[in-house]
Amino acid sequence: MTLTATVIGATPTGMVTFKDGSTTLATVNLAAGNASYSTSTLAVGRHALSASYRGDAQNLASTSQTTVERVQALATTTLSASAVRINPGDSVTLTATVTGASPTGTVTFFADDGTVVVFAKDEPCITHIENTAICGGVKLASGRASTTLGPLPNLGRWVISAVYNGDENNSTSRSAALTVTVSDLPPPPPPAPTGENGGGGAQSLLELCTALTLTLLRAAGRFSRGA
Repeated sequence: MTLTATVIGATPTGMVTFKDGSTTLATVNLAAGNASYSTSTLAVGRHALSASYRGDAQNLASTSQTTVERVQALATTTLSASAVRINPGDSVTLTATVTGASPTGTVTFFADDGTVVVFAKDEPCITHIENTAICGGVKLASGRASTTLGPLPNLGRWVISAVYNGDENNSTSRSAALTVTVSDLPPPPPPAPTGENGGGGAQSLLELCTALTLTLLRAAGRFSRGA
């Protein structure tokens, strides 16, 4: 953040003091009627900022109006799901985790890159419309907001994101997209039996050829001995 004070008078010179409330931030020399101060260390919250010119031989001292500036933490939002592949008719629980300066407020879950709709209070999820919010105003509790979407009746993919709507001390933020697939594909078939241990199952071609060869050899042996 950069603060700039501009002093108008009879070619003013001298010093300008920047303050946050009653706390002095810096004292800077005027240059061509301007004085600037940059900082990145202001704490999260509201700050009452002002500048005071000390005056010189030709100019009286003066103080600017107070400007209230709000400093917010950069919040981050991550989205997870209880499952990313479900059967038709199942539901999925969505959880958004927000990190920042003790974030409060609400999270909006939405599908298919739709326009974010901010609700004033908790409302139930909807599943029948695309390109819009599917859950509005889910309240954060200890940095987490969860809701259940479904049951989802239709096959296909839901591309879901979560938007944290911010609060006094935290910026808004948006999660990466997460895909939930609704599929009714059958499970893979079980492996075929091997026929071992006298199970009577199907024999491989090699096993059949081996058995046939042994039978023929034994028959030939009996025939020779009986000649």
